[in-house]
Amino acid sequence: MTISTSVHREQERLEQKEKRKNEILNVARELFITKGLSENTMDNIASEIKITRRTLYRYYKTKEELAFEIEIMLFEELYYFQTKIYKTLVGNGLKKIELFLNEIASYVEAKPSIIRFSGVFDFYFTGEYPYLELTNRFKNMISSNDYILEQLIRDGIEDGSIRLDIDPVITGLTISNVLLSLSQRVLIREKHLDEEQGVASREMIRHQFKLFIYSLERK
Repeated sequence: MTISTSVHREQERLEQKEKRKNEILNVARELFITKGLSENTMDNIASEIKITRRTLYRYYKTKEELAFEIEIMLFEELYYFQTKIYKTLVGNGLKKIELFLNEIASYVEAKPSIIRFSGVFDFYFTGEYPYLELTNRFKNMISSNDYILEQLIRDGIEDGSIRLDIDPVITGLTISNVLLSLSQRVLIREKHLDEEQGVASREMIRHQFKLFIYSLERK
């Protein structure tokens, strides 16, 4: 066997491995989103993909590791969307935040199952994250994407549209966390909230954005 043939076969092997991994992630993602974490097992995931459990374990040691990988994937998609929107914003800082939050609201409304999974994930992993490599990837991804709201607030303070007494860092993080937690609650318990409170609960998400804008505006 020549060196070039050996290299070619190794490349094919790596490509097949990556293809299989993506297949596992896509199937598990659909199962977790539609049925939840507790209701799925490595057995039924393997069965859905039509591979043996032993083959599945070559890629992921536990269901939790697989779920963590999917959570990272979903957040990467969200952050890609946020970055794309950020580059299109026009107006003063306050107006940009309003446009940005409205686009995020549309994203949430269009992908409710993804937000629900994120809520289930947060509840499932209430203690220490079990996988150091995935934990570091997750933290690095979040820290590298928290700048958008912070920068928009700084822009607004500089151009006079946002109050001077606002701390850009803590305010940006507060908006991000309130947005995610409210969206999770509404989309997980939407039917119950609609019945219990007598309003369309999804409207609370956009109403919260209005409250943010009102509180930020420099009068």
